[in-house]
Amino acid sequence: MSDLPEKLREHLRNLDKDLADRANNFWHYATPILDRQSRPGSNENGRAHVEKVELNIWRLIKDSGKASYFTPLELFILSCAAVSHDFDKGLFDKLPEGVEHGKGSGNLLIKQFREFQAGFPEMVVVKKIIGVHALSPEKFLQELSDIDRKTPLSTGPVRTRQLAVLLKAADILHTDNSRIAHIGTDTSTMDKFDLSKHQAREAISGWQVDGSRIVIQAIPRTIEHLRAVEGCIEFITNKEWPAVADKLADFDFPHELDFRIDKSICGEPERKVDNNSTDIPGLTSAAGFSRDNFVFTVPYRQKGDGVVGREDALQRLRKQLAQSGGSAIGQTASFHGIGGLGKTQLAVEYAYRYKDSYPKGVLWIASDQEIDPQLVRIAKKGNWISPESEHKLILEIATRRLKTFSECLIIFDNVEQLEDIEPYLPEPEAEPHIILTSRTPQEGFPAIDLALLSPDLSRKLLLLESGRTANELSSEENEAALAITEELGRLPLAIELAGAYLKNRRTLNFTEYLGLLQKNPLSALPTRFAGFTQHEADLYRTLQISKTIFEQEPLLEEILDLLTWSGSTFMGISLPARIMNREESDLLGPLSLGVDLRIFRKDKASNRYEIHRLLRAVRRHEFPIEERASWIETICERLAAWFTEKRDDFSFLADYEAELDHLIEWQHHAENIGSIYACRLLWLQAYPPWHLGNYSRAFDLVRAALDDYRQGSFDDPLFEADIL
Repeated sequence: MSDLPEKLREHLRNLDKDLADRANNFWHYATPILDRQSRPGSNENGRAHVEKVELNIWRLIKDSGKASYFTPLELFILSCAAVSHDFDKGLFDKLPEGVEHGKGSGNLLIKQFREFQAGFPEMVVVKKIIGVHALSPEKFLQELSDIDRKTPLSTGPVRTRQLAVLLKAADILHTDNSRIAHIGTDTSTMDKFDLSKHQAREAISGWQVDGSRIVIQAIPRTIEHLRAVEGCIEFITNKEWPAVADKLADFDFPHELDFRIDKSICGEPERKVDNNSTDIPGLTSAAGFSRDNFVFTVPYRQKGDGVVGREDALQRLRKQLAQSGGSAIGQTASFHGIGGLGKTQLAVEYAYRYKDSYPKGVLWIASDQEIDPQLVRIAKKGNWISPESEHKLILEIATRRLKTFSECLIIFDNVEQLEDIEPYLPEPEAEPHIILTSRTPQEGFPAIDLALLSPDLSRKLLLLESGRTANELSSEENEAALAITEELGRLPLAIELAGAYLKNRRTLNFTEYLGLLQKNPLSALPTRFAGFTQHEADLYRTLQISKTIFEQEPLLEEILDLLTWSGSTFMGISLPARIMNREESDLLGPLSLGVDLRIFRKDKASNRYEIHRLLRAVRRHEFPIEERASWIETICERLAAWFTEKRDDFSFLADYEAELDHLIEWQHHAENIGSIYACRLLWLQAYPPWHLGNYSRAFDLVRAALDDYRQGSFDDPLFEADIL
């Protein structure tokens, strides 16, 4: 944008000579009013101020890359608003009752130019935007919402709200001439007050747009200058800037106000920190407020040697984050999968182990909670800004630091959907390291694979958590410990739960506990448990499946329901495809996602799938089957059709037997609702022994099916003929 003129009306002349001439004409008519309101010692009025406001309007537009966004007509209106926004100052000794400063300027504008208003139809819009420029933040936002977003004129439509925000921002940014009230350290005399205003004006050297920040620069010459500037900053920050910053952000303009003050010139002495005093927002003071401060906000303790079987995952995470390249938001990695895999725990371990590699800190964000309050707490803990500062300013600074700083680690824990954290992700120029934990894969965050623990590591973790050692156990007890971990699907959290249960029941051995677990796994585990992170300590919630996962793969929920209520063994893809009335290829995507998230386990040798055992128990408890009679009927009908097609052909016997556990399980469900399919599924169980020559066993099953059929008074002659 360096080839653009330095002044708004110069740029306007390049676009539309007639509009530029009209703008100059308007400034010419304004001269008498400007002359009358200018007076010696004024810090707010006169030609110098309005020219500076017009210059600031153009700088905001140009430096923000918006030069081509505004129409020539809108630029013309902004120029007219700049020169006329303070018309009433100096003309009225006292504003008429009920007329506020900005509205007084608007009324005066219409009155003064009534005689040639036919040549300036745009004055309707000019009056609107100057009428709100001097209001308090609350009234400004209220009035702004009542202004038409666009105002139709005979010369074309204009974006009135954006023009109003731009004018107010440009007026505020003339910091040395802004509306500063009582900023002196001693206002006992008006002379002192005026002197303070002049000192503030003399110290401000200018401002610039830096990314999405507006940086005001000051060079104080004396301690008094410095205090006056701090008062100026405090007033603008607390009274003016927040309301405008909100709207600038809405319109994609710079929206963060920052101050760079060279204090060394006036030799500012060290000042003791007074905890009862109000520090000036945005300043680095003797209290050490700086956004460069290191902060470590991980809310959980390090487990260290208590982490079993995850060293490889930690090393892979370190390598991925440290490698060059990365995504547009820095070096990223994620842990995802079913609850209880230890995703949060591993993020904690990484944070503690490598915190010295991040000089700008380690920031932990609980993504399933409201993020803004967390950022405010982090900013206060990190001493980035005085905790006495306005809440909104603290949040803006914390958010800005999160989005723009490198050399830091950011952990977004328990992300449900990427949209929740997108407003807080770093900007392209920042290069932090980011770890994300989630139950679902998230685009842009490569996953570090978290497998279930091996049998030996599972037993090691169980012994550690239960406070027992392998040496004190018999071979039978060691085998029982292994069997316990298998019942728990080798899920780290479940093993920790079992260990906590056993640690508080020292007389209960592994063999006895295994019996409890096999009888009812949920009753053998503490429902709530003060575990490592206390993160989803409720076992039911931990093993719930996020709706987001089902949105990614809608068939996944249907497969999950089927496997939950089928047998506990692996199931081949042919059977669920038939039951769900789908092609086998339709199931490959959702099954793959389920395996990736550790919801399912795949037997690679036979391309078969089973549901995680503990998840199966939890879902059976959460979604009982008793009230789903029609669903049971449908499943059993399709299940019976699959087996019926294969019953007579010996070449299908291996497939038939592999799915027999599911046939038996659904026969029990059908029996519980009094369905005829209980008889049919029992009859189909007779075919494997018949093929293998065990005719006595086959006959017993067929006879039992016939007895059940007759006792149930069912009426299906074809099925009865099959049995006979």
